[in-house]
Amino acid sequence: MARKSLPFNDQCSSVVSSLYVDSVIDSQSDNRERLNTVGNDALKMSKLETREYEPSCSNSRVLALIATLSETANKTPSATSDDVPHDSLNIQNTLAAEYNFISQRVAKLEQKLEKIEAEKSELENA
Repeated sequence: MARKSLPFNDQCSSVVSSLYVDSVIDSQSDNRERLNTVGNDALKMSKLETREYEPSCSNSRVLALIATLSETANKTPSATSDDVPHDSLNIQNTLAAEYNFISQRVAKLEQKLEKIEAEKSELENA
């Protein structure tokens, strides 16, 4: 018993294929957007942590972002493999720059805290 292929089935399969490709591309864009959002959130959080700072918390957050980025870059499909390394390097460079900025900011805040604590102890002793 032979089955006759309907034109509708051919159109349907091409639509499904198209949706799959669009879905893969959209998920890659979403991953990039999520990484950018996470990077921006980390920067915002660093600005909020001016009073209470835990060095291991900030450092581990940035290192976790970089690890997540590396895992994501390794799991991306080969459909856009030429763009992935370039985008991955851009994101890693951005995260590294943010990490350096946060580290410098923390060092300045620690110096400021030491100065304020010294002034406080002088005022208490006077």
